[in-house]
Amino acid sequence: MINLGVTATNSFTVADIMREIGAYEPDLVIVYDGHNEFYGALGVSSRESIGQSRWITKTYLRLIHSKVFLLLRDLTAGITRLGADAASDDPGGTMMEKLARGQYVAYRSPAYDRALDIFKENLAEIAADARDSHVPLILGTQVSNLRDLPPFFSVFSDSLPSAQRLAFTLAYNAGMTSALNGRWQDALSSFRDAAALDQGRADAQFQTARCLDTLGHKEEARAWYFRARDLDRLRFRAAGDFNEAIRRQADTTSVFVADMEEALGARAPAQVPGGTLILEHLHPNLRGSFLLAKEYARVMAYHGILAPSPDWARRDTIGDESLWARRGATALDERIADRRIQILTSGWPFRDQNPIVPAVADTDTLGQIAEQVTRGRWTWERAHEAALEFEAGRNDIAHTEAEYRVLLHQFPLSPAMHARYGAFLAGCARVAEAKAEFQSSLRLRETALAYRGLGNCALGAGHFPEAMVDFQKSLAFTQSPQEQAGARVMLSLAFLKTGDKPACIAQLQEACRLDPSNRQARTLLQQITGR
Repeated sequence: MINLGVTATNSFTVADIMREIGAYEPDLVIVYDGHNEFYGALGVSSRESIGQSRWITKTYLRLIHSKVFLLLRDLTAGITRLGADAASDDPGGTMMEKLARGQYVAYRSPAYDRALDIFKENLAEIAADARDSHVPLILGTQVSNLRDLPPFFSVFSDSLPSAQRLAFTLAYNAGMTSALNGRWQDALSSFRDAAALDQGRADAQFQTARCLDTLGHKEEARAWYFRARDLDRLRFRAAGDFNEAIRRQADTTSVFVADMEEALGARAPAQVPGGTLILEHLHPNLRGSFLLAKEYARVMAYHGILAPSPDWARRDTIGDESLWARRGATALDERIADRRIQILTSGWPFRDQNPIVPAVADTDTLGQIAEQVTRGRWTWERAHEAALEFEAGRNDIAHTEAEYRVLLHQFPLSPAMHARYGAFLAGCARVAEAKAEFQSSLRLRETALAYRGLGNCALGAGHFPEAMVDFQKSLAFTQSPQEQAGARVMLSLAFLKTGDKPACIAQLQEACRLDPSNRQARTLLQQITGR
């Protein structure tokens, strides 16, 4: 399965990759694309565009597969940089700001229509390549925060007379005053007047939607929320026309559509995606991502992709909440995401300033760990190891297990991780689960830790011959004298339980020789021998 929901790219990149997709013979291709048609690389309003014509961009994408062309491109860029002065450097700020600030696009303007036409042509090409390669393709409609994020940029329509602009401003300000005082019906009336005076103002549409939403008119509010998004002149969120273009590609035989906008809307207040499922303007949060995956799986099952529909139905036996409980993320991941979003939304286009956020309190251990990741100082793995140590240190069993599970989810082929998790489960008296983890570890690679863990499980369950076998196997591996001594103490207990006292004493004596500081070995030997 190939996922072409690629960060910060647009349909040009997806179409370029799809030309070669048949060579890899995938069973399924998933495409989630549409938000970056204006400001993503090669977009019509991006500062990284190479022209307004689709054929020029397509030619460029074909040429970059040539090393000669790449050499000439890099030489030209180097010469250009040498001749440029400091004033021509890109402005500071986030990547969003560098690519899009000042690049505003009115709804149904020539630039808007050009981007939409290019998107449609790229979609048609993507679908055709999938059909030619006999590869099932699922296209996902685009989701964004419509209910809880006002439009980024609203201005008067160019042809609006001055008198109407003044009337709009008076009506809009009256609406804001009424809303601040909780007079929602009066606010609705004023915002409707403002929207009628300038039908191109996204802010008036959004405030009308919010009033209708508050007053309980959910269905009518939904239409206004969608219009507000479409009229936003800063086009970070795909407009409804782009989602309609995606829906029209479905042929139910080889090209299918997962309507993510509808799927997430159905689970959101007022049936409009908002802050309950979206992190900022368009990236789904953990629950939103869970629902995206669920919708992709539903489409696969309904159309019999990867397996016949009856097989999907027969295997689909785990409820959503059970799946949610097994998600590969913990509270730390959510703290990392929250911090990144806090940084992102403290600057442009959410606020017209450089990103500034308050410092994390020294007493907030998880917050400090998350900060190390967001600042690029720690890897994800190191952060979760630190979180595991923190949760275990305060004896929080549930959160400690969550950290073990997420590390195992990320590193399923790590024998050490399976063995460590098994040891944790054994300490929680969950012997059957612990034994399963130790066996999983051994299937990947035989280690002393896994055999010792199995031996402990067998000893605790009263299976003494089995415990002896596992402890003896653990001794075959290179390990420190202290580790060998510990294993021999446990082996001595198994011998003692079976009545083999001489073998028990021999193991304890060897443990004392290997590690004279092992108090357990000395104490047991004294109790058994009397000296």
